[in-house]
Amino acid sequence: MKIQKYKIVNIVVTCLLALAMVFTTEVPISMAKEKATLSDSKMTIGIGSHGQQNGFFNKSQNKYQILLYNTQKGAKYTFASTNKKIVTVKSSGKYAYLTGVKKGSATITCKQKLKGKTTTVGKCKVTVKNASLNLAYTKEENLPMGTGKIPKIDDSIFNIENRNTNASYTFTTDSSDLTIKEKVVKVPKDFMGAPGYFYFGQAYTAKKEGTYKVTVTEKYKKKNRKVGTFKVVIHKTKITEQLSVGINDSVDLNTLLEYKRADMSYYIVGDGFDVSKKSKDSIIYIDSDGSNAYIYGVNEGTAKLNIYEGKSESDRVLLGTCTVTVKKVPVESISFDEKSYSTYVGAPKNDDTLYLYLSKEPYNASDDVIVTSSDEKIAKVVYDADAEGYKVIPVKEGKVTIKATCGNKTATCEISITADEYGDDLEEDESSSDVGDEYESDVNEYRSAIVEE
Repeated sequence: MKIQKYKIVNIVVTCLLALAMVFTTEVPISMAKEKATLSDSKMTIGIGSHGQQNGFFNKSQNKYQILLYNTQKGAKYTFASTNKKIVTVKSSGKYAYLTGVKKGSATITCKQKLKGKTTTVGKCKVTVKNASLNLAYTKEENLPMGTGKIPKIDDSIFNIENRNTNASYTFTTDSSDLTIKEKVVKVPKDFMGAPGYFYFGQAYTAKKEGTYKVTVTEKYKKKNRKVGTFKVVIHKTKITEQLSVGINDSVDLNTLLEYKRADMSYYIVGDGFDVSKKSKDSIIYIDSDGSNAYIYGVNEGTAKLNIYEGKSESDRVLLGTCTVTVKKVPVESISFDEKSYSTYVGAPKNDDTLYLYLSKEPYNASDDVIVTSSDEKIAKVVYDADAEGYKVIPVKEGKVTIKATCGNKTATCEISITADEYGDDLEEDESSSDVGDEYESDVNEYRSAIVEE
């Protein structure tokens, strides 16, 4: 019995040693926790406490901040700036919020205090920059005369980088004929997904055409600072005097005018004809697709459009005349999508319709396309506007050639038609007869077996 007890004890000790080896090698690795770190080691900010997001601002969303990762339980974290005259820092939880005070650089240091021991988590070098003009956008702006609406964010007259939203900006020109004012434009909540977003838009009034120099000045804490300068070129509205369009083709109505004024309306009047009506004798007409208007070419010839400008139709004045020339566009080539196809009698009834698709170069060639079948007793072909293709209607078994003609160009497609979808011919050959006899014999044998049972 003593020997057995010894063996049992020995086995238990061996198991405990094995378990100890497992736990001592695995547990520390799985329970190890990463050290606390900072999200940034360097960053650039403007004066103030928040920046922009794709040109949009939000004082509660776009704050200058450093994020603390892998915080330790029970630890306390503090942030400090090496120069509070350049940048200050306030912390809240895992975030350190920065405020740029003036141009320069300083270092933000984060420290951790845990179980009476203080260690440095990390440092972030912060560079504070003054607001400046982005010259990539502001070398020269071309604008029409008149009073311009506040432009969209991507069409802004100029762009200020590292803008201080607590400062004000004024725009002084070298002539009273051009004035520029800035306004804050609120962004709908649905557009950015959160409330409080805004951007800065500019409105201008230009009395005369010419080139102007604009100086941008920043006022912050009662001090003025020149941000930079850029040029604006003001243009009178220009008319396209000559315009060409192909028969059955169109051009955008906006091509008639360049530098349209935002504070004016424009009226297009046909010289001796109604531009809104189309007839078989029309040379051109104007129509809209709901969002844009187009000039359509109908027949060869020339037509004149008189263009007026005014705040209303009653005070409009003639700007000039555009002569529109409508030309025939010759076809260069036409082709079907495939050179041959196969189908069967009754295919359309089985929702198995064959469509032929035709392409022509150029797409706006003036001549009409005519598509015919070489034998309508075998197959017919009709255009299907919904499918935007030519529908083949099989009549009986056989072969036909579908021919397309446009001007002096032609294209063909060979169509083979069988009696059914399995490709069987109408006339029964010997091989098919033998198969039928064999099938009938098998059926008779099956019937005899049922009777015997």
